[in-house]
Amino acid sequence: TGLVAYWRRAGIRHLLIWGSASSNNVMGLVQLANEEGLTYTLCLLANQHPPAFTGNHLWLQLLTRPGAAIHYIDRETWHTYQLPQPLKQASHLTIPEGAQMPAALPGCLLLAKELMDQEAAYGVSFSHIFIDSGKGLTAIGLLLGLALLGNTDKSVHITLMAGSEAALRNELARFQRILPDYQLSADELAFPLFYCYSPPTARSFGAVNRTILQQVRAFARMEGILTDPIYGAKHACSAARIIADHKLEGAKLFIHNGGDLSVS
Repeated sequence: TGLVAYWRRAGIRHLLIWGSASSNNVMGLVQLANEEGLTYTLCLLANQHPPAFTGNHLWLQLLTRPGAAIHYIDRETWHTYQLPQPLKQASHLTIPEGAQMPAALPGCLLLAKELMDQEAAYGVSFSHIFIDSGKGLTAIGLLLGLALLGNTDKSVHITLMAGSEAALRNELARFQRILPDYQLSADELAFPLFYCYSPPTARSFGAVNRTILQQVRAFARMEGILTDPIYGAKHACSAARIIADHKLEGAKLFIHNGGDLSVS
């Protein structure tokens, strides 16, 4: 929501979107761009050119409007890649991998407020919150939001689908420093306790095995929610393992960040 509000205010008409060919974030941005009537260029990280037409890459092919440029980039040149031709659109916005940018932060900060509103509405106080992390912005927004609201009596458990705990903490510090840009105080913030974990199985980003596919089926039948194998199902496996291993007590909240379409 923060990113959409930003490009509306700025009069943006074209998006330059960076991310993996299997990214939930890229697919969501293309959906939003289609709804908003924006044009876009996609720069997609892929091990083969083009990647197999499965999962999110298949859906991207169906969602992408005719005429949109797609550039497939290998990992070796990902950080140095330059477009063959400069964008002609003057009012364009570059969205980095994972939308890890200041303009996206306000929307992510709302997650903590919505959580507290739900606690009040249902008369429950969550002791443990489980969230997953790719580039980490949603988890960072949750931590910053809870700190800003003074709600630090919870433990936040973060499953790292990509990256490291050190990288997440560095990004948390970076986004904390930009809070004054939004008239929010960054001084002496107290954060809730948070812990980072690797997935208990299929740890490499994008890896899927029998256990993960069984989790997709089990979660759908138990909760009525489809979880994608790249993020959601691994996140569910991780949460179950953490609760069992640490014998966690109290009310628990599992945050499902979406990604249903990638179950294909």
